[in-house]
Amino acid sequence: MIPQQNLDLWKRIQQFELDIPNVAFPFSKRLSRENGWTHGYALKVIEEYKKFIFLCCISPTPITPSDEVDQAWHLHLTYTQSYWIDFCQNILHKQIHHNPTEGGNQEAHKFDNYYSKSLQFFQEIFDIAPPQDIWRPHQERFGKQQFQRLDTNNYWLIHKNAFFNSIKPVLISFFIIGCLFLFVRASGSGIFWAISGIIGILIAVVLAAQQGINNNQEDKAKVDSGCGATFFTDSGDAGHAGDGGHGGDSGNGCSGCGSGCSGGCSGCGS
Repeated sequence: MIPQQNLDLWKRIQQFELDIPNVAFPFSKRLSRENGWTHGYALKVIEEYKKFIFLCCISPTPITPSDEVDQAWHLHLTYTQSYWIDFCQNILHKQIHHNPTEGGNQEAHKFDNYYSKSLQFFQEIFDIAPPQDIWRPHQERFGKQQFQRLDTNNYWLIHKNAFFNSIKPVLISFFIIGCLFLFVRASGSGIFWAISGIIGILIAVVLAAQQGINNNQEDKAKVDSGCGATFFTDSGDAGHAGDGGHGGDSGNGCSGCGSGCSGGCSGCGS
């Protein structure tokens, strides 16, 4: 349950709008485009991002966002006026910093532990379980990833599991038809060959339909994730790090921004 003394903060965060009115390409649409999400899903992630920031402000221990929430945080940081002034200064009344990871197995184990605690703290404060299509189980949160920024005008993106799952029914049906063909050749019956071909096609259709249902169920439960974590400094500010698996955290980032950074990050572009 949300502590009484933090209700005003939570209301301010809820009322904060990341989308600027009357612009052609607002924050939510950019978040949707850059992650290949539907606009509706991006709006859901933004709501979870607000919850995460609220938890950052009141948590007595370090916490870690889901990858989807982390993507919203990354993007918000590029809107420097909105993040540092409108949000941190005027709404939160504190600065929440985002810093790259130092990497290594010890860091990864630590942040995995933070994430498990984050899920528990989420449920304690909001009285509901974190939605698993955004806050995935910790076993999936820190799996091995190879994130890379690509221009889809120059590359075709094919999901590996979806590709192999889509051709699996075809391969099975060809195998069945091949076996039937050999059997028919041995029997010498043309009618039996026609019936066998129809049966093979029906089997392929059923397998493809079943695979489509399975893929849809998996897509609802899975969204690609990266690695990140939040911690509190001695000054009470919050920071962010990862275990080295997130492509955006391995190079340039916001490590140059300390508590005295008023002009924005020199390494952070839009």
